[in-house]
Amino acid sequence: MLSPELKGQLAALTGAVTELGGNIISLGTFWGKDASNAVITMKVTGVSKDALVERIKPLVLELIDAREV
Repeated sequence: MLSPELKGQLAALTGAVTELGGNIISLGTFWGKDASNAVITMKVTGVSKDALVERIKPLVLELIDAREV
């Protein structure tokens, strides 16, 4: 996901996962397109993909990929 580079943004995203009852297995942050954003990857268990996408989409600039394995 492409996320705005704001204080508390990572807490908002991880809190959203927790609210849904999910568990974050891995998380990575990377440089975004410029200094105003970041690319964040998360591997989450315990929540459906559809519920997670619906909850996180309003918090990010762009949802790049969402998969279920």
